[in-house]
Amino acid sequence: SEVTLFGCLGPHFGSITISVGGHSQTVSEHQSGFTLCGQEIWHRALPDTSRKLTISVVSGVGNIDEVQVDGGSAAATGSVG
Repeated sequence: SEVTLFGCLGPHFGSITISVGGHSQTVSEHQSGFTLCGQEIWHRALPDTSRKLTISVVSGVGNIDEVQVDGGSAAATGSVG
């Protein structure tokens, strides 16, 4: 299974951390200029033993438009900054 996150990139956004299967990655949603939404901001293959995806805002404002899981399902929890 693979999971893909889509969100906005723009001058008013910060960073989010995505955790799945014991691994975490911080992604910046900041870009100068103008805001673009619906952009793929992260993707990863899900380990067979993992069914939990956690999204946390670590700085500024975070945005997730959509979470897509192909070939399986995952529980998602998010926090807003």
